[in-house]
Amino acid sequence: MFFSYFFYFVLVFSVRKRVNKGTLLVLVIYQMIPLLMGYVSILVLGEYVLGHSFVTISLVLVYIMLQSRLQDTIEQEKVEYFTSMAGIYYTLHVLDLKNQSYYEYGAADVIHNYVSENKQMEMQELFWTLMCRRICEAHQEAIKDFTNLYTLASRMEGKHSIDIELINVDNRWMRFSFIRIGKDDQKLTKVFFTSQDIDDSKRREDNLIRKSMIDELTHLYNRNAYEEALQQYEASGVPRDLKYVCYDLNGLKVENDTYGHAAGDELLTAMAACLTKCYAPLGKVFRVGGDEFVVLMQGTEEQMQGCYHTLKTLCSEIDGTYIKKVEYAFGTAGADEFENATMAQMQQAADRRMYECKDAYYKETGAERRKR
Repeated sequence: MFFSYFFYFVLVFSVRKRVNKGTLLVLVIYQMIPLLMGYVSILVLGEYVLGHSFVTISLVLVYIMLQSRLQDTIEQEKVEYFTSMAGIYYTLHVLDLKNQSYYEYGAADVIHNYVSENKQMEMQELFWTLMCRRICEAHQEAIKDFTNLYTLASRMEGKHSIDIELINVDNRWMRFSFIRIGKDDQKLTKVFFTSQDIDDSKRREDNLIRKSMIDELTHLYNRNAYEEALQQYEASGVPRDLKYVCYDLNGLKVENDTYGHAAGDELLTAMAACLTKCYAPLGKVFRVGGDEFVVLMQGTEEQMQGCYHTLKTLCSEIDGTYIKKVEYAFGTAGADEFENATMAQMQQAADRRMYECKDAYYKETGAERRKR
């Protein structure tokens, strides 16, 4: 009997790390009761108690094995969960900040091989050297600051995760994230470190943004981009060398009414092409309305005059199906005309001068002016 109990406690001791504390306590108490009863009953029951102990031990051992198996199954499932998650990440590591260790659940071959070959390196040094090898030179300082494990706890205080988007050496966008393991108000001891290739989605997003800012017909910046540019200048301050130039086509309605919208579209695209050739090196060209264009450029008066002359020449040499020349009215305003110029002041001045130019054109040609 005593041998069986000794054997039992040896087994319990050997599996103490494989079961939780509650289970271990139950196992000890479960066997203490028969042990005490055994001392009292051994003189009377003798071998029966010994037999009873073997039965008890057998039952308990079965329970231990089942509990141990359950723990193993849970741990295995956790590994499988993380491993399956790794499929959507370029890398997935668990970092133990307290013990300065890490565990890899998944990584691209180039990452896995480098980490495997440099296991002797301290964790912080390993991450810094690895990131600097994989991130483009322009973003290396940013990734080094982001992967600074010494400041991670303070940067994640009260946060569940932090991330950054950078370009790697293959010219692809990557998102790097630290994700807290545990509650947000607990001391940070473990984190997930992940990286994910987001290049395709990033470029789709950039393309959508670009489309929202580009006029489909002329491929110039559209009204949305124009309004944003005005806001940016107002927020940062209007440069003294900024010029505001507005253009309005003459005769668009006549072309549309005479030859159809194909002719009108050709007139608009021809004007857009001419404006781009003249002003693109110095600023941005916007289509802000049906036949209305605006140029925001920074340059000298001489440069602006040079653009005027070049545009006049280009617009007189059109060789389209319907259009052989482009006629327009324009108005200009410079920030240096005003004290503490605003974009609204420049816009109003340029518009007024453009309408004066348009009035002169219609008086000179006698053409019917379309109603605005």
